[in-house]
Amino acid sequence: MFFVSLPKSGTVYTWTCLSDMTGLKMPEFHLLEGWEDYNSGRDFSCPDIYACGDYNTQLLRPEQMKIYLQGYVFGAHMQASYHNMRILEESGITRITVLLRDPRDAFVSWVHHLRELGLPARNYHSRIYHIPRDYYDWSVEEQFDFQVRSFLPTTINWVEGWLDYYAAADRKVDILFVLYDELKRDPLSYMKRIFEFHEIDDVDYSKLVVPEEGKLHFRKGEHEQWRVDFSPGNQRLASEMLQDRISRGFELAARSHRGRLKYDQALSIGNYALAAGAALEVITQFPNSAESYQLLYRAAEASKLDVADLRRKVAKELGEQSIAENFRYRYELVAECKRLVQQLGHVVPA
Repeated sequence: MFFVSLPKSGTVYTWTCLSDMTGLKMPEFHLLEGWEDYNSGRDFSCPDIYACGDYNTQLLRPEQMKIYLQGYVFGAHMQASYHNMRILEESGITRITVLLRDPRDAFVSWVHHLRELGLPARNYHSRIYHIPRDYYDWSVEEQFDFQVRSFLPTTINWVEGWLDYYAAADRKVDILFVLYDELKRDPLSYMKRIFEFHEIDDVDYSKLVVPEEGKLHFRKGEHEQWRVDFSPGNQRLASEMLQDRISRGFELAARSHRGRLKYDQALSIGNYALAAGAALEVITQFPNSAESYQLLYRAAEASKLDVADLRRKVAKELGEQSIAENFRYRYELVAECKRLVQQLGHVVPA
């Protein structure tokens, strides 16, 4: 079982829960030959580690990947580079989970994380980007000013890279996008979505733990915390960098969901219940895609169902969406859409 996450988005929590609840092993990196040297910042010190670099420089190593393909839950912070996706394909990994978070909020957690790690972390993180030698003498405000110009662009690019890969017509690896917002608000539903996608039935849900601040690298992780921690100047800079890149990426990805093809096929033969079910598949993966709700309205109205109430709820909740709202999971709207699809007689998974 392979998953990918944006740094500071609930990686350790997710990884630990996936392992505890399934019995799949986590790689014990600290026991590997050369770990101490690797952990100090020197790559290729561990012959059996499955990647070199980290985050935007991380590259999967094909020979070492073979070690972890049976009985493990493992993953990376890697970007969706041509190299990495090709190695996944060649390794026989056909589906992965990718954990997303508003890049600005992940960035805030990153800055505080580095501050807590202190000077010894500088050498390790040199494999990602340069951190000035006097960085740890700076105030937190000065650190934010530096990081927003050096690290934040990589977080934005990382998210749009995964959305762009999903939208590719020749995509070989299927992806489940999950959100940090899900993890925070409903960890049980969050985990169930992951297990269902990977078709793992043997799960001990009693071993699910509730995220707690200070445990498993988990901070308080408030939604839109960046609005508090960014200076007005840095907020403007972040907005200039983001523009509509993330929102556009989500919409293009939603249009590429395989449910769209099923929808068109079902609609062409007048099977409106099947078409509605296909639209629901898209909405469940991309619950902020206004265009995807339109598909459901069309199928339902062709079956003479009244969708006025659902239209109002969707319009009210999505409204004029900010970038941050792309990273909220719409549990209530998804549940409402499921009820509508069931009215049409289509079988919907629990």
